[in-house]
Amino acid sequence: MENRLAGEILNACNELIDSARELVRETLPHTPLPEPVVFVIADGIFWPAQVKGLRLSEALLLFSDEEGRLYSCSPQLAFRLYRSANERSDEVERIVRTLRSATEWCRQERRRRLEKARKILEEQADDLAYLLFLAFVLGFHAFSDFMNDENTRRNR
Repeated sequence: MENRLAGEILNACNELIDSARELVRETLPHTPLPEPVVFVIADGIFWPAQVKGLRLSEALLLFSDEEGRLYSCSPQLAFRLYRSANERSDEVERIVRTLRSATEWCRQERRRRLEKARKILEEQADDLAYLLFLAFVLGFHAFSDFMNDENTRRNR
């Protein structure tokens, strides 16, 4: 029972970190990372890590405790979370639900970042089309003026 419940926690933890890795992947064009929501995974264990001086892209891949110690997703962290649940399956389920809520938050924020990048690209494409149109119009006028000047010189 202990191994199965700790394994559920570890699986949910791994899913969270995988989705957090996707979240921190750069978008083209660049879009900023969102302001994180802090999830209390268990008493005194937070995600993303709450340690001053840690870059957000690093904090999203780590957990921390109240003393500022950092934890990666590992069997040791899963067992610590399991023990913090007093080995009760209902508490383990609450921890797993919290980890899954954090995972879903990461996925939604990744989708938002990708949508924002797509909108930026659309705006840039519209701007480029307008600039090309202006270049064509100005180029046509310049060519027309040049031809008129050539015809005037020939007719003199």
